[in-house]
Amino acid sequence: MKGKITWINSWKGIGILCVVLGHIFIGETSRTIYIFHMPLFFFISGFLFKPTHKSKKYFTRKAVSFLVPYIAFLIPLYFVFTDFSNFELKDLASNFIPLIVGGRMLQGPFGVFWFITCLFLTQQVMNFLFLKLKSSAIAITMCIMLVLAFLNSIFFPSFWLPWNANVVLAAAPIFYLGYIYKKRAPKFNMSIVIILGLFVVLLSFVFPSNTYDMKSASYGIPLITMASAIILVLSLKFIAVRMSANRYLNTIFSELGKASLTIMYLHLPIIVILETQFPTIHKLFIFMASVVLSYFTYALLLKSQFTRGIFLGKPKALSKIFRTPSLYNAPVKTIETIKVKEATTVAYKTL
Repeated sequence: MKGKITWINSWKGIGILCVVLGHIFIGETSRTIYIFHMPLFFFISGFLFKPTHKSKKYFTRKAVSFLVPYIAFLIPLYFVFTDFSNFELKDLASNFIPLIVGGRMLQGPFGVFWFITCLFLTQQVMNFLFLKLKSSAIAITMCIMLVLAFLNSIFFPSFWLPWNANVVLAAAPIFYLGYIYKKRAPKFNMSIVIILGLFVVLLSFVFPSNTYDMKSASYGIPLITMASAIILVLSLKFIAVRMSANRYLNTIFSELGKASLTIMYLHLPIIVILETQFPTIHKLFIFMASVVLSYFTYALLLKSQFTRGIFLGKPKALSKIFRTPSLYNAPVKTIETIKVKEATTVAYKTL
């Protein structure tokens, strides 16, 4: 299990580096990275997903893990990067509405914050569906959501909801594919998948529209772009597994994976500062600086129980801060665990 978790962290580590690269090297590089970089994180989240009947406790845990750090990072950064020099009381609502609405209203240094609320909503929707529906009904629901997502993308591109809730329509099917991939573990030839991945990258130069911009509900070529994203996600998964055999590479990328959310929050503010203060600075230096500074901030946040809880969303730390250990630390029974126990009970009674 430890090795498995290690390569998953390396998988996330590769993904977060691609996110940073995509926000610095604008043009062909970013367009190619946009095919897969956000789908990758939804796919991994689905891969790690364990549906549970304890929906209230699941909601609390995920709110702690995602929304507490979301608020803790967003509010200070918002005050740092927002100009309040000509602030008047009548502007109170217009200045602070973006903090509440989130989603597309968060631009510039806060541009990636949409992902956190969208992922949180996706997790809640998926847990609800697994709680209420059978497997076949969930699969049908995913198809319906995908159709609605493309309708949003093609015919109503300007339509969006607070917290980018409309993007859940596109994120949930990818999340579901990650879950199915873990449960059924289909075997793919690594070389073939990577070759297909390279083909997808080359094809993106011929078809520039074959790219995702999930924040803007722009999902590229229906089904083809989604298939392209999954191929590249799996290609990076195989690379992460192969890298796990190398102790040094595995350590570096695994650590970046553990810090991925902190890097997600901080890399854009760092990029904005560096590009503003040093307009001639080389992009490669900006890339290195944004990753290193974000990672060391993560390392510092790990040092204190308070910062571990508030900025990293660590449940044990928060349970001690708010003195509610039962709320965060009690085990959550997954649907799979309950089914196994029920089957065992039935088998026992028939003996």
